[in-house]
Amino acid sequence: MWKLEKPLLDEALEDIENIIAEGNSNLDEQSKVKLQYVFRLYERNKGSVADVDLNRFSDKEKNTLHNMYGTKTYENEPLFYIRKQLFAKKDLCPLCGINPPSQLDHQMPRSQYKPLSVCRLNLVPLCGVCNNKKRAKPYDEFIHPYYAEFPSGIIFLVVNVHVNTQNHKMSWFYSLDSTGLHDNVLIQKIKSQISNIKLFRRLLRESHRFIGDMLFDNHFANNTVLKTFLQREMNKYIHRYGLNDWRSAILRALFLCPSFGVDEVEWLIGRIPPINNGVNV
Repeated sequence: MWKLEKPLLDEALEDIENIIAEGNSNLDEQSKVKLQYVFRLYERNKGSVADVDLNRFSDKEKNTLHNMYGTKTYENEPLFYIRKQLFAKKDLCPLCGINPPSQLDHQMPRSQYKPLSVCRLNLVPLCGVCNNKKRAKPYDEFIHPYYAEFPSGIIFLVVNVHVNTQNHKMSWFYSLDSTGLHDNVLIQKIKSQISNIKLFRRLLRESHRFIGDMLFDNHFANNTVLKTFLQREMNKYIHRYGLNDWRSAILRALFLCPSFGVDEVEWLIGRIPPINNGVNV
């Protein structure tokens, strides 16, 4: 969640030979030089180029590259290997961390930045839900999953748990704690992204299902056994997905909550749908 392993610039540069070949007479050696320049610039700028940087391309070159994505990158087409490689070993959407990726998103929109249409550095595997929501918003309101930099060891995705100790009813909600984040641009992008894809509302539903399924098939003799289980699962998900994955966050919150015990487990696993519909964005 939040980040993906970035494709190598060298891979993107190697793609250019095939891109030129598929451009027929509309792309030539000069087009190759221009693409090499723009791809390197995109990498140097950590996932962006300015409009003026694309002025070196003719309209014919821009349109050829724009159309190439829709005609040459799908199965049985010459550039399908780019799509296949980008989806390899990507099991979850980096925006929500809920669904598997099923579509390639142009981080910088294909309609506006046509020369980047088949640049693998600009193509990010997302789930259909997140991709559709992202299309409706300005691209610069989103983190670039390949280039985003987060301070090491800082927790910013948190879960607030409330337990009624009288009847064991409980609720929780996700929130952003930006205390340890000192990059105001990054903070604003995180806030915008969360809001744009309705992340906390979706995580609320998924986290109830996740915790319910995890606890349903287990018997906990006492609270100590329960907390040991939660700590083990929390560490497992932190190792796999990171400190700020939504699963890590809810497991951490339940582990640290002094009021969450065996009685709350019994109440929780019998509650479908979840009782808390609040969203803190």
